Amino acid sequence: MAAPASGFLPASAELCGRCAWENDNHATTSGAGKDTYKSRRYRRVGAVRKAAEEGCWACGLYLAAVERFWTPEDPDFMAGPGEFYVRYDAERFTIHGQTRHPILQIYSTEEQPQVYRFPPAAGLPSQASSAGTCKFVKDCLDECVRNHIACRKASQGLDEKWPKRILEIDPESSRVKLVNFGESMDQRYTALSYCWGSGEPPLRATVTTLPALRDGVSTAALPRTIEDAVRFSLRIGSNLIWIDSLCIIQNDPADWDEESCKMSTVYRHALLTIVASSAASCNEGFLERERDASVLLREVQLGERWTEIRARKVPQSGHHRPYRLDSTPDQRRLEPVDTRGWTFQERLLSPRSVVFTAGEAQWECEAAQACECGQAPSEVTTPQTSTSEDEWFRILGDYTTRNLTKDTDRLIALAGVSKVMARSLPGKFSAGIWVTPEPTSLTMRGLLWFRRVEIMRPSYSPRKYLAPSWSWASVVGEVTHVGAAKFASCSHLSRILEVDITTGTADPFGRVTFGFMRMKGTLLHTTMRWNPSPRWKGSAATLTFPGASSCHVDVPLERVQMPDGGFTVQRRVALNMEDSDNLFSVLEFPETDVYVLPMIKYETNYGTRWIEALILGRSPTLPGYQRLGTTSFPSEGAESVQADVAEEFCIF
Repeated sequence: MAAPASGFLPASAELCGRCAWENDNHATTSGAGKDTYKSRRYRRVGAVRKAAEEGCWACGLYLAAVERFWTPEDPDFMAGPGEFYVRYDAERFTIHGQTRHPILQIYSTEEQPQVYRFPPAAGLPSQASSAGTCKFVKDCLDECVRNHIACRKASQGLDEKWPKRILEIDPESSRVKLVNFGESMDQRYTALSYCWGSGEPPLRATVTTLPALRDGVSTAALPRTIEDAVRFSLRIGSNLIWIDSLCIIQNDPADWDEESCKMSTVYRHALLTIVASSAASCNEGFLERERDASVLLREVQLGERWTEIRARKVPQSGHHRPYRLDSTPDQRRLEPVDTRGWTFQERLLSPRSVVFTAGEAQWECEAAQACECGQAPSEVTTPQTSTSEDEWFRILGDYTTRNLTKDTDRLIALAGVSKVMARSLPGKFSAGIWVTPEPTSLTMRGLLWFRRVEIMRPSYSPRKYLAPSWSWASVVGEVTHVGAAKFASCSHLSRILEVDITTGTADPFGRVTFGFMRMKGTLLHTTMRWNPSPRWKGSAATLTFPGASSCHVDVPLERVQMPDGGFTVQRRVALNMEDSDNLFSVLEFPETDVYVLPMIKYETNYGTRWIEALILGRSPTLPGYQRLGTTSFPSEGAESVQADVAEEFCIF
């Protein structure tokens, strides 16, 4: 057999014909810094088992790793029935299933000679509380603070509104106390991003507990996740930490409104954000959680030295499982913190974060990524705030998949990101829409949102007012926007004449109490009916408008009588998501008057011209209309639609 191309083999090792051919003909090259591998080889479990039984040293290791970790409940593990892929380069050897993301890693002991195609890799500590994890984070932090210009610039240019309070940690007495925030604390404190869980934290800042927090409380009295964050902050050298439940007076509406608007400053100016990604509540903690252990596959002797060949699961969250908006909730494999609305902007605003996933600690900053297992790419691939219009809509697509305990936080929980984006996006922020003086793709695309119910959970219109009906923030649930390509050379068919928004505080990015949009456009009369048992809930409503190819309703609708005796269609409110889900099947109404408002006309790649439009219903209580959904149709059916031959009206 020819000398192996990729690493040493034990003297007694034998390879099957396939492994020998691969070893002789495919020298391992470097794939450092890339999200791909230089070599990918398809293997069948049956063939691998047969080769292992016949003495193939490499196939025996593949089989041992797969049989040790594979579970039938994991749909992604196998590429097909009894099939998997092996991929390798100079840095790593991994086993893949259905996706391009690795499932298992086979490696040799760190600081020992490489064996076959299994490069040496660092072992993972069994818990995040280990000295190894702390060293990993401190090394990343020191490198970032010293050398990353982009991370230092991230907090510049913001209108700083400093928080009133911050927690000071006394390492000698193991106590924390609430102190007044000073500007000299900039870039010296840490911040925590975490899930509260169901209910309120057992200890939180209230009018009653504020004096005790000012005097100081034992860290042992803190909820476990918060206690872990305090401990870790001290270990990396910071005795200051900002935690929302303890730094904002939770039962004082005025204080909450004032302090919650400062998130862009709090997280943008933190030395480091500690993300308790794997903890579903403030009581779980994250430092003492046991991680998946590696398993010893074989010990081998290379001359006078011994080394171990080990296998472990590759962490499936964070850097190793890029978030896909077109996947179902079950496929996303999100950790608890990734499902919450408030934590989205906390993560996005932070120049530096250490993310404690279930499997490892991961580093994220504006300039680099790293993780304990060594698998992360060196270039940044996680979402960062940017100046692009597309980035704003990507942010909304991600944010609206998340849950909020209070529906009324829908705009507030994104206000920090909105403030950062306001530095580069044109227009005035109006209840979640960037409104420009002249029609632009940013504004029109912002109004042309819809919910993709066939792959996502339902939406609902809550009883409490959130935003005007034309805003994505007026409904609870996952939304997406019309693609940017349709705006490349479109004609605008409607104009915005005026937008008036009333907010609950002085913050224009915060909670909205009322609003309307005065527009000029052509209202096309049609009728709508509601089908009792649609195949897809998004097609429960149908229009009699000629050529209308799709009808996306925002939420369950109902037919109501107007004061003048006529009938209209309006959104039906729901108490929660489950209530909304039931409404889709129980409601039914006959054809009722509605209106179609053409917004843009564009040409497809096939040369046909189409119109994207809003569906409106007359408001039973206000002098104007309410948005019901969106539709699209060929422009041949609406030749009379002209932006300058139109009427003026209001949408509430």
